[in-house]
Amino acid sequence: MALLNIDELKRKISEINNEIGVISKQIDDLYADMNEKKNRLNEIRGRINELIGQVNQKRQRLGEIRSNIAKLVEERNSLVGEMRKMKEERDGILDEMNKVREKVAKLRDLIKLAMEYTDGRIRDKDQLKELIEKMEYDHETTPTDPQREKEFYKMISQLEEEMVTAETLEKLQARLDEERNKVKEMAERRKQLAARMKELYEGRYQEIKAQIKSLIEEINKEREELIKLKEQRDSLKKERDEIKAYMLSKYVEAKQLKERRRQLYDELNKNKMLLVAAYKSINADKKRAEEEKQKEILRTRAEEIKRKLDNGERVSFEELKILSELETDS
Repeated sequence: MALLNIDELKRKISEINNEIGVISKQIDDLYADMNEKKNRLNEIRGRINELIGQVNQKRQRLGEIRSNIAKLVEERNSLVGEMRKMKEERDGILDEMNKVREKVAKLRDLIKLAMEYTDGRIRDKDQLKELIEKMEYDHETTPTDPQREKEFYKMISQLEEEMVTAETLEKLQARLDEERNKVKEMAERRKQLAARMKELYEGRYQEIKAQIKSLIEEINKEREELIKLKEQRDSLKKERDEIKAYMLSKYVEAKQLKERRRQLYDELNKNKMLLVAAYKSINADKKRAEEEKQKEILRTRAEEIKRKLDNGERVSFEELKILSELETDS
């Protein structure tokens, strides 16, 4: 029975050792897998940090571009406002020019009317003045009769009337020249304003427009790149979370396997102790059996010695000693 127990214990110990070996390999494989995942996790974290840095750089660049666009838009609006004021001034000048042109047309009509009234025979004012002065001098220094006196005053009256007409025409012409000069000055101012507006529009305005367009293209490109970076970052974050969840499940699995291995070690130690105890029990039985065998031999020997004594035969000291020890044990 004891031999059967020992064989059973040995079988159990072997099975437990085998199971411990299998579990230990599973644990080693789990940790190897987790180390591999951990390395990948570290790679992902490093890459995520790089992407976060790139995302922040893109956001900073987008902020700079928006700031530059805002400044350019402000400058463009200022130019538009300046050109609008120039256009308003040009329109105002044009309105004023039309009014002055109306005055010029009226003055021309008046001059034309005066010329028609005098049949176009209007002498120079200075000539008329000189002629009147000469006639007055001649009239004062030369004797006259009533008829000549009458003709003199009539002619003087005509000359003075012509003088008034000449002065009026001179004033009208002066007014006409003045108004024409105004038209020229206003036309020149409109020309200057148009040139300045053209210069601003074709120069700085178009330059700003091109810069804004370029910056908008750049901002769209940066946004597209930012979206791609975010997608990469989010994809890696998802993979990171999946790996963390996977590693957590493997840690739990490894913990369970360790606990099972600990239990097996406890069971192994228990069975080893039982095996040692079984071996001790067998050895004790063998020892007792050997002792009984020796006692049986001694009893048989003692009986022979007693028979010898009973028969009066001679016995040795050793035989007496055996008989004495046997009686003592009894």
